[in-house]
Amino acid sequence: MASEHSLFPFQWPSRSPAVSLKWKMLSAGCCLCLILVLLAWLVRVSNDTTVGIDSISVCMAQRRFNDVERLASGWLKHHPDDIEVTLLLGEALQRQGRLDEALRVYAKIPHDAGKNGLAATLARASILLTRGRLSEAEHALQSVTPLSDVNSHVDGLWVTLHSLSGRRWESMPALHRTLPTVGDRLMKLIYLANPDEMPAPPEDVFARMFAVRDPLGTLGCARVAASLGRSEQALSLVGECLAKRSDLIE
Repeated sequence: MASEHSLFPFQWPSRSPAVSLKWKMLSAGCCLCLILVLLAWLVRVSNDTTVGIDSISVCMAQRRFNDVERLASGWLKHHPDDIEVTLLLGEALQRQGRLDEALRVYAKIPHDAGKNGLAATLARASILLTRGRLSEAEHALQSVTPLSDVNSHVDGLWVTLHSLSGRRWESMPALHRTLPTVGDRLMKLIYLANPDEMPAPPEDVFARMFAVRDPLGTLGCARVAASLGRSEQALSLVGECLAKRSDLIE
């Protein structure tokens, strides 16, 4: 008999022990099926992730940069925060000579994102140096907390930056540290013995430095002009540099 406070005017029929057992077994079976479906989905997602990244890495190892770009771009549409694949896309673009696009991709990777962040920052710095954007390269290198296995790469970029900006004497400590590494050791020793020697930048880089008018690049152009005896042009370039970066007074 339902009480007067009952929500329904009748009582649920009581189940026999056998019916209750069957109900419990059915419920347990449904739960087990759901768990198995969930596990299968997780395994599939994990396998898809591994296959996707592995395929891109294989293409990179085989220097199939167009395929790396295609696969990585497609992957990042669905996984935009994948730093490893973003780095591979940037490298593929860089190796194809599409440097401005590579810069934009590398810029998406935080400089403090472990080894991938460090690799992206150093790649950006190397491209910026070749594009004549020396102040941006300097800023990128200043953000680096180098790891022991890439210190020589960082030092090499600092040497290039200081040389291009006409501050060869500032490159001496880093240049000295690069002596044990791969490279032209004889040329390094010559530069160490002659800190005032100003090697001319590659013509294409020098042209970009002159066109960009970055203050560090302008200072480098002034040093080259002075070494060629063009004193008036050198003074004009120094004045232009100091108007933007008074901290470069030496």
